[in-house]
Amino acid sequence: MNAILLVGHGSRDPEGNEQVRQFVEGLRPQLPSSLLVETCFLEFETPTIQQGIDQCVQKGAKHVVVIPIMLLQAGHSKIHIPAAIDEAKEIYPEVKFTYGRPIGIHEEALNICMNRLE
Repeated sequence: MNAILLVGHGSRDPEGNEQVRQFVEGLRPQLPSSLLVETCFLEFETPTIQQGIDQCVQKGAKHVVVIPIMLLQAGHSKIHIPAAIDEAKEIYPEVKFTYGRPIGIHEEALNICMNRLE
């Protein structure tokens, strides 16, 4: 089984964390039903990234694709998430891990910003 683990930053504001969960729920119907989709957070909220990885493996994932749902690369996406994946590789040597990139600056993101500014 393959899994996608979507990693939100996490917020002290419960509404922000709920928005991450709603985004993931809106994404689910667009993904193959055979794909396990889980959500986790880097800080201020659970499940943590380690708990998210554990959930994926406990549900049978043999390949976990970890995707940060953050706009730009920063310490979390360059240091903390890769470190968590390295730790998971030691705990679960039989599981393959693939790390995706943050969303980054995409033409549509720029268009959305321009529309909101107008």
